[in-house]
Amino acid sequence: AAVAGFVANEGAGTLPLAGAIPDMTSTTESYIALQKLYLDKAQRDVTAVAARVSTLLRQLGKPVESIPLEEIRTFCRNIQYIRCQHYHSLEHEYSSEAQQRDSLIWSIEQPDSAGLVYPLLRAAQLFYSRHHTYPGQLDA
Repeated sequence: AAVAGFVANEGAGTLPLAGAIPDMTSTTESYIALQKLYLDKAQRDVTAVAARVSTLLRQLGKPVESIPLEEIRTFCRNIQYIRCQHYHSLEHEYSSEAQQRDSLIWSIEQPDSAGLVYPLLRAAQLFYSRHHTYPGQLDA
């Protein structure tokens, strides 16, 4: 919600700036000047997002310190890499075995898909239900 508010207002339709300069050919002086502009803008964006996060936390009755500024800074620096993954509900998944199998196969075959992680998580869940420990955990 804080980032959506930023994008709609301070960001004028764009995500917070990460602060990294794209690869380019430049003189040292131009590069340093551009780097300063990028870093200043990135810091202003972090400050704006942090203010929105603080407002939301206060509205939820949570301590403002519960999300540290460094965490917000890291989030803003990496926000460009976030992707939304959509999956079916568990009810849908269990309702039609053939449809679920086809959907899973399709998802695994897609390049750069997080779908491959899903069967591994399900296998770990099954292992845990049978052995009351996760695979790879050492007995203490």
